Amino acid sequence: MMAALRHVAHENDLTISAVSSAAGITRATFYNHFVSLEEAAWHAILDSFEHLMTQDTAARRDGLTPDVVGVDSLRKIVELLRANGELVRLADSYQTHSVLPGLADIVLAQIHRYRAEFGAPATVNSAAEDIYISAGLYAVLLTGARGEQDAADVASVAYSLLPEWMRRPRG
Repeated sequence: MMAALRHVAHENDLTISAVSSAAGITRATFYNHFVSLEEAAWHAILDSFEHLMTQDTAARRDGLTPDVVGVDSLRKIVELLRANGELVRLADSYQTHSVLPGLADIVLAQIHRYRAEFGAPATVNSAAEDIYISAGLYAVLLTGARGEQDAADVASVAYSLLPEWMRRPRG
């Protein structure tokens, strides 16, 4: 279903009927999995971010320099957002359980994953810090998704906003 959603989004025919048809399923099956097209788009973008995070983690574990890996991962995210504009728009409008916009909530999920993956220190302020980081990254990445600046430059700015525990993880 995710492949069909991405395909249909690139064909500029992003409707539940079009996604269902491309996936070879009924609309009812679509609704068995998702409440809305926005939710499906949110999961598609989340899946893409998860894939990039897996690559990032593997590169760090293989010994690549954290700053090189981090900037490269952020560049890939900017390029992903640029290439999937309609999905990003829909995902960002999805109301999740948090107070953040949909895309910022995806960024927050990745920060939580990163914190757990690399054993970042938890403090009494961790939850607030994670939301603050998410909001800042969200703003920079969404601005970068517009395509007005070089993706590598946007990634460098985003990386510079990260706290030390993300730029130089212990694990």
